Amino acid sequence: MLTFLPVPHPLPEDIAERHDLQERLLKAIKGLPPRFRSVVFLRYSAQLTFPEIGKALGMPEATAKTYFSRAKPLLRASLVSKCN
Repeated sequence: MLTFLPVPHPLPEDIAERHDLQERLLKAIKGLPPRFRSVVFLRYSAQLTFPEIGKALGMPEATAKTYFSRAKPLLRASLVSKCN
């Protein structure tokens, strides 16, 4: 039986792949309409909650949630199109 030992540090390929993914995601976020962009950026990069996002952007929490929900299909489409 083989036992796999955990790798203490990520491999260079893993680091490069993660960096590429982060860059693609950031580019996709920058391509969103401005009202969606701010909400998505705060949610993903700052990991704020929707009440925190609403407060930061001066909008109701429900609006922040709606913008985020409407932005996700746009992000998905942008990321899928860049993979093909």
